[in-house]
Amino acid sequence: MQTQIHCSCIKEADFRMILPDEYIRVRRLFSKWRHPTFIGNEMIKRAAMKGGVYEMIYRGETIALIIYKTEQSVLYALCIRPDHRSHGLGNRIMLYFKFWFVRAIESSVLYFEKLGYQKISTPKQGRKYITWIMVHKDLLSLCGRFSKLRKSNIL
Repeated sequence: MQTQIHCSCIKEADFRMILPDEYIRVRRLFSKWRHPTFIGNEMIKRAAMKGGVYEMIYRGETIALIIYKTEQSVLYALCIRPDHRSHGLGNRIMLYFKFWFVRAIESSVLYFEKLGYQKISTPKQGRKYITWIMVHKDLLSLCGRFSKLRKSNIL
């Protein structure tokens, strides 16, 4: 995957956990950056209370937001500030967090497939977009090994 690096954000940016009382700021950034799906305040607060909302900070400014369900390692939302898109931040985020599952809109399925995810659900029609549940191939291979061990009575 080719990236165009226009700044040093991919090398210098760092992650910070978002606190539940920051949900209004986070919601405004999702809207300002035109995230394609609706991200509600309750979703942000619930995820933040469980440690599942992060921001990527570069030179004192938020340049990316991540919301995920910590219990199942499911990525719900990834949004990068428009002037930092195509710098490789999405790939860095995905490598850093190593999500097992992703809820992806139809237009982002190819991106996640290139990162090793595959569809495991039937498509679901949301308010505006078709969404898919995707799983990382490494988890599938682990599940296959676990099933074989269980069938052979080793576990």
